[in-house]
Amino acid sequence: MTPQLVAERLVDTIGYHVREITVPRYFVAASVAYHLFPTVGDFVIEQLFKPHAPKRMQLSAENDEPSTDTDPTEAPE
Repeated sequence: MTPQLVAERLVDTIGYHVREITVPRYFVAASVAYHLFPTVGDFVIEQLFKPHAPKRMQLSAENDEPSTDTDPTEAPE
């Protein structure tokens, strides 16, 4: 997407009562789908942007061997 494309879409709407301009145009379908099914949209967005932190390695106090420990802020799987 280029600034020129955005400017062209903006100029095309001058004189019309347009509430918002969606660029690129195929994002309009995503916007409509989100407004119709917000729960599904929230789930999809959460899955796309969910932080995937690696498991932490900690040394066990008894035998100094590495053990995996999950992040306490993570939801259980």
